[in-house]
Amino acid sequence: MLGTLAAAMGCQNAGVRVAMGAQVPTAYLTGLLTGAVTDAVTSGRVQWPALVTTALLILGAAAAALLERLLPGAAPLLPALLVTAAWLTGRPRTGTRRAS
Repeated sequence: MLGTLAAAMGCQNAGVRVAMGAQVPTAYLTGLLTGAVTDAVTSGRVQWPALVTTALLILGAAAAALLERLLPGAAPLLPALLVTAAWLTGRPRTGTRRAS
């Protein structure tokens, strides 16, 4: 059933792209995937960032489902921990260390 729904959302995105003539995604995940496939077919270029983002979103959803099953009370912490880790690794470092 999920595959059918994903295909329907992909068709919706493709229809909007054809009708509007622009990059107007109507759903985030299927929009990324539809855009990557469209670019691959029309220009022959593979949009690796879009495909990696799609894969990571799917893996994150699977990890959250697994965590919910194994540790139901801890599942809401996963998004907060991942966002905090991304924020900490993406922050510019202030100050520099001097060698003694």
